Amino acid sequence: MTPVQTNRSTAITLTGAKAYHWLQHSRHGRVAAVYKQCLYLADHGDALICLGSRRLGPGPINALCDAEWEHTESFKAGDVWQRRGNVLQVGAKHCFRIDHPAVWRPAPVKGPWDANAIAGRLQRARDYLATINAGPLMPLLLRDSAPRCDRLQSAFKQQAATGIRALVQWLEESFIHFGSPGDIPEDVVSLIGLGPGLTPSGDDFLGGALVALRTLKRDAAADPLADWIKRRAPALTNDISLAHLSAACDGEGLEPVHRALNAILENGVRDLFLMRRSEKPVKPSLTRFSALARLGAVGHSSGFDAFSGVLAVVESWQRQRRADPPRACA
Repeated sequence: MTPVQTNRSTAITLTGAKAYHWLQHSRHGRVAAVYKQCLYLADHGDALICLGSRRLGPGPINALCDAEWEHTESFKAGDVWQRRGNVLQVGAKHCFRIDHPAVWRPAPVKGPWDANAIAGRLQRARDYLATINAGPLMPLLLRDSAPRCDRLQSAFKQQAATGIRALVQWLEESFIHFGSPGDIPEDVVSLIGLGPGLTPSGDDFLGGALVALRTLKRDAAADPLADWIKRRAPALTNDISLAHLSAACDGEGLEPVHRALNAILENGVRDLFLMRRSEKPVKPSLTRFSALARLGAVGHSSGFDAFSGVLAVVESWQRQRRADPPRACA
């Protein structure tokens, strides 16, 4: 690989924790995929990170640059990369500096949480999501909505509904029989790899569910679900989606998903709908900085699909708390 002049290098300034670990320990590999705003790099063990501009937003496997992303046409899948010191050289023309980047981690939530306040935020979120195009899976959770769909969409939604219904039933049984969940229903497998795109909708849903379970400290349900996904997903979905699912198994997803979940649990309605540091109410549909609006900027529908998984878990958890108040202290 031909050395590159350092004045043509770009600094990596923000990484997720998993991306940071990857950058510190990986030495060479290949470009796995190239997209408009990013590229995916695989190391010799096929572990992946996403390299792109800060417009992508923080995430566990993201390594982000402050500079505008103008590299897409310079790379192709299969290009070789290697690390030399603090420089990541990709192809024959481009270098990315690794000079002590900031490491992003999901903001912690503390608990205990107010069940009544959460119920109110959930209802407000549902009311808002029912008025917009919130991806193909959200209407399955919003029972009062009846979107029109063609036969292909209907088949997709039937398959999705089967998997979601099975997962929700298992979650509720797991919450009731705390610490001794049963086997994952086989119908849940219908969600893995379901849908088109970089990260299929079904994978996003499962990832959101795992993030919510870890955030709620429901490891008794999260652990078997994560183990089951790690066994089943490699044969049923693509490598990029698998990398995001793997991070979700540890409770880490994209920043907008964590922010919306945290808003439901403890940050309140203002962060769900309004601009930060603003006292002037504005319509939710016009507030691009709100937690729910930020979800719509993630992929084609990935943000909303992941949040559908979040809602499925939080609402199942809420139902168990209301049915069994003495165990609602966590």
